[in-house]
Amino acid sequence: MFEIKYNFSKNNNVSAVDADETALRYHLFLGSLILKRENKSIVIDWDWIPLIDFAICLLAIYNSLHKKTQGEEEFEFTESDARITFQKNENNIKIITSFSDEALEMNMEEFQKAINKFYKDIIFEVAKENQEIKGNNSFNEYLKEAEKM
Repeated sequence: MFEIKYNFSKNNNVSAVDADETALRYHLFLGSLILKRENKSIVIDWDWIPLIDFAICLLAIYNSLHKKTQGEEEFEFTESDARITFQKNENNIKIITSFSDEALEMNMEEFQKAINKFYKDIIFEVAKENQEIKGNNSFNEYLKEAEKM
């Protein structure tokens, strides 16, 4: 089973009630990630990854690749030259990175379930831990999307 585990940085003590979409996606709710499948893991413990943006980008990557028989999409970290490549072949996806020797492989359904869960978990945890954010229109759009999944 493919899982995306995350931890929020301890430095996220900024009010998000008035944050615009750019701040929500790139400057707030930073953290670290572990992409895991069976006994393999890709650890991204940099503590500065914009988790909401990463979740949104994974959904876009899935939406782009699921329509194709073969294809490739990349997620590039703007703060470094690191990148994650998602390669689709038939109904399988392979995740490789520029910073790890590990590669993760799974079918598209498993990938979709994991990224949907990750997106929902991030959005719901942010809403739970930051009650004032429920007044933020940009965030409410993410919340509506999560509730549809």
